[in-house]
Amino acid sequence: MSKIILEEQATPDTPTTDKVAIYPKAGGGVYKKNDAGAEAQLIEAGGDLGTPSAGNLGSCTGLPLATGIVPGAANLKAFVNAAGTAPEWANGIKLGTFSRAIDAADGDVSYTGVGFKPSLVLFFGGTAATIAATFLGGSNGTNHYSLNNYPTAGQVYIASAYCIFLSTPTSSDYEVANLKTLDSDGFTLTWIKGGNPSAITAIMFYVALR
Repeated sequence: MSKIILEEQATPDTPTTDKVAIYPKAGGGVYKKNDAGAEAQLIEAGGDLGTPSAGNLGSCTGLPLATGIVPGAANLKAFVNAAGTAPEWANGIKLGTFSRAIDAADGDVSYTGVGFKPSLVLFFGGTAATIAATFLGGSNGTNHYSLNNYPTAGQVYIASAYCIFLSTPTSSDYEVANLKTLDSDGFTLTWIKGGNPSAITAIMFYVALR
């Protein structure tokens, strides 16, 4: 089997311009030193790759935890932070609720408190009254879909233009919404009222996924 054997040594002098020195030191670790005199450990004595840092395994995709990526708390997932500079551990799921009067005027409404920028939001809800339908929908900010149960028995409407669809027994009276933007702490919905729906408040639930 081919191999490279390097002899442990003291830290060498700074290499000349445009050169990098790679060398082992006492204890079995392997290091590098650039032409500015900066030293960084590449391989630890036990054989693990060094702790990720600027210029040293900055991209750690697929590397084992032993490389220096600190494990998070139980049942959390690994994400990249909002700045795109470091990994972080988080739940990545938010269940929340809000309300909407189905006779409210058109307009954009922002919903915050999610704790992260979602990539997909699922919606479901309705009213306690029989005048408005229940619905299930979702959006990634580009594609919007919903499944709406009309108050009229046996009628179901599938919409590929709205992620929220609240209908009434009169088909021309309704309240719908699209997901306009995915924001740093939530999302913004664009609400549209059709016709003249009654003044009833719908209770909405959402599941935001990071």
